[in-house]
Amino acid sequence: MTNAIEQEIVAVEREYWDSMVSKDPAVATRLTGERSLITGAQGVSEVTSAAIGQMVQSDGWALKRYEFSDVKMLTPSADMAILAYHVIEELEVDGKPLTLEAN
Repeated sequence: MTNAIEQEIVAVEREYWDSMVSKDPAVATRLTGERSLITGAQGVSEVTSAAIGQMVQSDGWALKRYEFSDVKMLTPSADMAILAYHVIEELEVDGKPLTLEAN
């Protein structure tokens, strides 16, 4: 990744994931659109920024670590970016370790 815009977008995406590690609802809410699509172990969901804030600080799970690879970005217009990546998540769910890998 050599493009400065791509580096900036990926840095913001990392800030979002870091907010899940630190359970910081203010950052997660700020970085989520009023209506957003997310993908995860349960598939695709439409969520609000308020719902993300609540989810981030909920009990029962904790994101301990994550790692991106194979990051790809498209910029269909000057004010739009589409980011996709492979991620490995190390979590604790109901007190038990869990590793998820999303391609």
